[in-house]
Amino acid sequence: MESGLETEYLVQKMSIQMSSRVLPIPKHYSYISTHIAFITVEELLRLPISLHCISLEQRKAYFVEMSDGSNPYNTRRFSIQFVSQRELGKYLYALPLDQFYQYVEGLDLSQRRVVWLFHSARCGSTVWAQVFNELPNWGVVSECNFLLHSLMYENNSEPINNFLHSETFARATLAGFKFNVSRFPESYSIFVKGATFQDLSLLHPVAKYFKNLKLLFSYRNCLPSTESWSQAFAKYKLMFLESSRRIVNGKYTNDYISLFIVGAHTQWWLHPARSRVIPNPVPVSQFEWYVVYWCSMVCGVRRAQEQGYGVHCIKYEDMQADCEGLIRRVFNHLGIDESLVAMALQSTRQDSHADTYFSHRKRKDRVNSETLTESLSRANKILEYYDCLSLNSDLVMPSTL
Repeated sequence: MESGLETEYLVQKMSIQMSSRVLPIPKHYSYISTHIAFITVEELLRLPISLHCISLEQRKAYFVEMSDGSNPYNTRRFSIQFVSQRELGKYLYALPLDQFYQYVEGLDLSQRRVVWLFHSARCGSTVWAQVFNELPNWGVVSECNFLLHSLMYENNSEPINNFLHSETFARATLAGFKFNVSRFPESYSIFVKGATFQDLSLLHPVAKYFKNLKLLFSYRNCLPSTESWSQAFAKYKLMFLESSRRIVNGKYTNDYISLFIVGAHTQWWLHPARSRVIPNPVPVSQFEWYVVYWCSMVCGVRRAQEQGYGVHCIKYEDMQADCEGLIRRVFNHLGIDESLVAMALQSTRQDSHADTYFSHRKRKDRVNSETLTESLSRANKILEYYDCLSLNSDLVMPSTL
């Protein structure tokens, strides 16, 4: 594919010496790297790269090439893209943002068939990425967190809700999403598994552009989701507690992660006045923090449905009860040939996170160190604040397949 850009716009190529092992929030200085070369934009686009980060502050788009030059969109090897980039990246490329925009805005992808899956985390969403990874003529983008850094650290001059309504945000959102879609042959349909802390806020500009867009939301009942999160991400417990302390101290009110503590009201359609209300009680454990996040996703999707976005939902408990039946219902909804159900079912029998530190094998002996008893009543108060059911309730979202 021709880029339509002059070769005088050079891309900086850097060798990654070592990746940081902290929470993999995409940002260009996540790596220790050294400059080794300049290449042309055309050369960059021919490489097996994936979008890592759009930095609005630095005015650059950053890309990563994996250590062995392999396909970064193969979810069997790289189940969560932004984690794999940090763990296995070999080269980092920096392209001036104006040239990135010029290239992507020259692509007409509006008619591409795209299925976009939002999710509440720890709800089987990665299994769906594996399912579509196995289907012929489908490409998968699994959790490309390309705007998270800008949302968290580069927007200090205005309230986050104002930023989410801005043309700057819409342009960056659409550019990153279009680039991901453009990495697959024109004959391919694309399955996008949304990034946990980012994608619901991207909905409006993407849905406005893509004409053949189907929206799904994968969810699970609150208590088992929360217990699974607390166990899988125990190593990041202090980070979430620090976010809670920021709210208690009345600081960092524009910090993206902290806004999830306030209510995770990063969805562009939510009323700004609501986003300034601090829930009572403020979470004081990772268990409670995740309950706030779960509520924010459930409420955000409900609100999107009320606003006319046709979000259909798929429930983890239904997958556990009848995996084949649920796959068949999803395929029927999306117009996918039923003859592919058997192939899809086979792909669900492998650990979808086998490449990560929270795989079944690594997680099975891990003890959940949080004291859940002290959090149960507080969690129920958080659920009540968000007009959600109690912790032990069975949630059925509208338009569940």
